[in-house]
Amino acid sequence: MTLKYQSQTYPTGLSPASVNIGDFNQDSILDLVVTNNGSHTLSLMLGNGNGTFQTQQFYSTGNGSGPGEITTGYFNNDSLLDLGKCLSICRKLYRQMAYSKV
Repeated sequence: MTLKYQSQTYPTGLSPASVNIGDFNQDSILDLVVTNNGSHTLSLMLGNGNGTFQTQQFYSTGNGSGPGEITTGYFNNDSLLDLGKCLSICRKLYRQMAYSKV
């Protein structure tokens, strides 16, 4: 067996605060999601299946929301992975339903 160290840098939004992994598009490949406190967005980077990720997709969390910590779980029992994030400036917990393939 050969182990090879690989390093890859992926851009995020302004002031990234938290990162989590999960299979957000149900393709059996792990994806990354990052909260961007400074740009009030989430960055979703879908996995390629080889340890690399696609270019980020931005999702707004609302103007002035300041997203902080993020967690994943099956919050509404629909078998789709959901996101829960703390919107620090607004002092709210926000639940975002799963990414669904159409």
